[in-house]
Amino acid sequence: MKKEYEENLYGYIKEYIKPNKALLLKKEFETINDAGYTTFLNVPLKNPIVTLLLSIWLGRFGIDRFYLNDTTNGVWKLVITFVGLVFTLIGSLCPDITCLILGSILSAISTIWSIIDIFYCFITTKEVNYKSFTKILPKDSPLK
Repeated sequence: MKKEYEENLYGYIKEYIKPNKALLLKKEFETINDAGYTTFLNVPLKNPIVTLLLSIWLGRFGIDRFYLNDTTNGVWKLVITFVGLVFTLIGSLCPDITCLILGSILSAISTIWSIIDIFYCFITTKEVNYKSFTKILPKDSPLK
């Protein structure tokens, strides 16, 4: 039965964690009991596909970062996008070119950051999931 637990856990997490780290966790599964099995199954995992969709559609507003519990970067993305839009709007309504340039620069930064996040969202999500698992491992675990 224990071997079945290990295989079930490994099958469950290999979609959510990088393969090399999933194998490390699989070795850790060999030492757990039934209660540990339940604990591992109850770890909240983030879905990389959901992160990708959030990153594509709402990434400029930092929603993908909020989903991954990275509120600091989520707030920064939101602020940069909002301030860039405000300065662009002000710059387009008044003759001051400075506001328009500043707004354009901030909007460009927001766009570039969002594009980079789209390409790295799978890696970032899998790292967040791995950290979720390492938080519940015993203190003497070599994976900590």
